[in-house]
Amino acid sequence: MGHAIAPRTALPRAVRLVTGAAAFSLLVFAILLCHAGFVGVYIAMGVALGAVAWRSRAEISAALPAVHWFFRVVFAVAGIVYFVNALAPEIQPDAAGYHLRLVADYVRLHTFSHRVGLFDDLPQGMEMLFVPAFAIGAGSAAKLVHFAFLLATIPLIREIAREFGPVNFNGYAAAAIFFLAPVCAVDGTSAYTDAGLVCACCAVVYLLTRWERERSFPLLACAALNASFCYAIKPNFGWVAIAAFVFVRFRPAFAGMVLLFSAPWLVRALRLRDVVSPELAKELAMNYSAFRPSFDWLRALLDYTVLGGNQGLFGPAFLLLPLALLALRSKRGRVLCGLACLLAVPFVTNTGARFLMPSMAVGSIAMVSVIPVPVAAGLVVAQGIGAVYNKRDWRLSGVPWEAALRIVPEHQYLKTRIGDFGMVDEIARTVPGSARIFACAALPEAYIRQEVLGFWQSKLAQRMYDALHFAHDSQGKDARLLSWRWKRNPPSAVRITALSEVHASTGSGWYLYGPGEAATFAVREGTRAADLLVWPGDPSQVRTEVLSRSGEWRGADRLAEHYSCRIDIRRDATTYIRRSSYRYLVVPVLEGPFAELGSDMLGDPEGWGVEVVGRSGGLYLFRIV
Repeated sequence: MGHAIAPRTALPRAVRLVTGAAAFSLLVFAILLCHAGFVGVYIAMGVALGAVAWRSRAEISAALPAVHWFFRVVFAVAGIVYFVNALAPEIQPDAAGYHLRLVADYVRLHTFSHRVGLFDDLPQGMEMLFVPAFAIGAGSAAKLVHFAFLLATIPLIREIAREFGPVNFNGYAAAAIFFLAPVCAVDGTSAYTDAGLVCACCAVVYLLTRWERERSFPLLACAALNASFCYAIKPNFGWVAIAAFVFVRFRPAFAGMVLLFSAPWLVRALRLRDVVSPELAKELAMNYSAFRPSFDWLRALLDYTVLGGNQGLFGPAFLLLPLALLALRSKRGRVLCGLACLLAVPFVTNTGARFLMPSMAVGSIAMVSVIPVPVAAGLVVAQGIGAVYNKRDWRLSGVPWEAALRIVPEHQYLKTRIGDFGMVDEIARTVPGSARIFACAALPEAYIRQEVLGFWQSKLAQRMYDALHFAHDSQGKDARLLSWRWKRNPPSAVRITALSEVHASTGSGWYLYGPGEAATFAVREGTRAADLLVWPGDPSQVRTEVLSRSGEWRGADRLAEHYSCRIDIRRDATTYIRRSSYRYLVVPVLEGPFAELGSDMLGDPEGWGVEVVGRSGGLYLFRIV
């Protein structure tokens, strides 16, 4: 497909690959939208595009200089190890947990699923490339697609280096340092999306650098397509399109093309407002952003290079990344450093090492541009040694050639490499194919045919999560029921203000409020009654008000009847989950935030209205009766 795009404009093969992938992703989106995602369609499409490529006379820019024997050895040895890992079954948590789960759903249904969840409604540009591969060769084929993008970073980094001036050896040194990074190794050989994101970002950098010199419209159009692909792979890298728009001096044509190419995902993402609650957004920020209390800015360089602790390592060579500041002495060096900083902006929303991969790809060029050739070779050697002896954080663990060749059966390999994989067997044995499961633990959903909803992935999941915790924490405690009855002129809303920490339920969900927080619950028009359960039961800890139809808030004490009670709403909570069409629960009993709740369910299944139907290690499968 890359050969069919701008055939008369000279482009490197790696840039054509990424540009074609961005267009191919949109094509697969259209196929799924038309409910035509069958294996035969993908094969026919592949044959047709193969014929186009075979007959194409697309202009290819001058070949890269010959690769030094040193780098041939480095890339060959590392490439073989990576290839074997890419060929083995998927075991990485996010890839098996949701990337391939989405893909498996689309392949099975031949169209998009109707699931409502955070990952289901986020853009899935790279997953669209996985779909045809998965339809033909299952999970390993999808992994190999992503591995192809990791390989493509080598010539892409070298092409950018040629544009900005480092000598041939140092350009390949930058590519080797990035290629050998442990986080790139494990990410690029799994069905993640970050290696593809690096390629898309590097393609935008290369194309806009060329455009600044040549002012060619095809280069601008290809840059817009790749910028939209960055957004389609990871939404917080939509920042790349904004930065590119500024770089091209606010050209409306560029903005229009980016919006056009991004439109399918922008429209689909409108459903996120029904998925992401303010509580979920706040929790994600507290757990992943660079401004959370536990993130140490002062140790960041060591953490990301040798110490670990942020979901991956870049290796010891990047300890010298501050040398890139020496490149500020030249105009090209300032541009490289500026690009690396811009590509690092999304890191503030998620400090996982994967989010720094695009920045580090460009940063490696800036770093090697200011050092002599012998030092660059030494950095590559140090990076290779560090990758081999890396025992920290997220990394490849060996060369699983027996699993790659299926000498060891896939199911047996997965059971030894994924904790509690036995729960997949329990679900397959016990749960009907049409049933839904509410999971209070991370599961490898790519290997589960039934629909699974994680405890934090949507507003509904948050309400069910709150219901279970509220029922468990409040069981046996004193509470009060606020009951309003109106003979005429019912209010439009009821508001409570917490004077200390309180829990509240309106029958549609359970909520926690801290001191000073207020909550407003709408009253349906024509309703003559409203009930609000508040725990703890001290009436002095809650102030209640009602909103008259004229828009005036007033105290509600005279309108409310107070009933003291002892709470045991465990069966009500599970009934609420069942009425939400989820009949099965997966809950841990040994560790994690749900362990006490799971132990209570296991100890008193009748009180919860559940029965045990399966177990794997510390995970239990319950059916709501």
